[in-house]
Amino acid sequence: MAEKVETQAAPEEVGASAADKALAVLKRDLPEIAEKVEHLVTLMNPDKQGYEEMGGARWAPPIVRIHQALTRNPPGNSKLGNLYTDTGDVLPTPWEFVPIYMHYANTKFTQGGEDGINRLCRSEDTVTSTRGQVCADCPDRPFREGQITQCKKSIEVFVLDKDFQNIYKIQFVKTSYKVGSKLYRQTSSGSVIWERVYALGAETATQEKTGAKYYVFTAVPTGEKTNPKFDPMARFIHEKISEARRRIKENIRNRVITAKDAVGRLPDDFAGQAAPAAESGKGPGLTNM
Repeated sequence: MAEKVETQAAPEEVGASAADKALAVLKRDLPEIAEKVEHLVTLMNPDKQGYEEMGGARWAPPIVRIHQALTRNPPGNSKLGNLYTDTGDVLPTPWEFVPIYMHYANTKFTQGGEDGINRLCRSEDTVTSTRGQVCADCPDRPFREGQITQCKKSIEVFVLDKDFQNIYKIQFVKTSYKVGSKLYRQTSSGSVIWERVYALGAETATQEKTGAKYYVFTAVPTGEKTNPKFDPMARFIHEKISEARRRIKENIRNRVITAKDAVGRLPDDFAGQAAPAAESGKGPGLTNM
């Protein structure tokens, strides 16, 4: 009788996540690109040494900002108008990037808190906020009845730098919102959002009432298309971000339900409480994506 040989199904053939299936295909067909992807996955991994008693690392993509006159604590080597990240890196201007994933968000700041420090409330999807408020019913929702409010709508874009060394986030809000809208239209004309390379910069603008100078983002296509070999990598990173965003939105809604069930209403400081890290092995431990 012939010996029975057991065969193991390839990861892309079993009940793995879309991201895991994409990585399996990359390892099989494009190992040199899979190496870069695994580096990015390592950055996002919550199971890093040193955070065992913290519930895992809380990775979040570095946010790209502009050094404004009122910016608090910019990197020491940054100058007005420079692009920099909230993790302390100064970026070249222009800075080339590839967009991977876009979403809308609402964020309510205290007066003078638009640099992201004094945040009162946040909605990751412009539907439900961290305070349990339905955005459509909120008196502070952006442009309610045509009026400017403290809550600002933004277009937020996850991007890869051109060398594929890290994932970043660009938040187009307030005076830069229309730049994000234009980027949305431009990327929509392609077959995939990551079809082209773009250049991020900053240009000066003037406040009509005060005459004060400030900087706004610019984002223009470089004329370069991404290499077709980049497509599987982009699809993998897109799936990882999509999975992480589904988790964080679900976590917010679950926290709202739990807090309301416990005391009958949300505590006054609920929006400022940290969300729990993602479960080990299930993706980035994120508070906001």
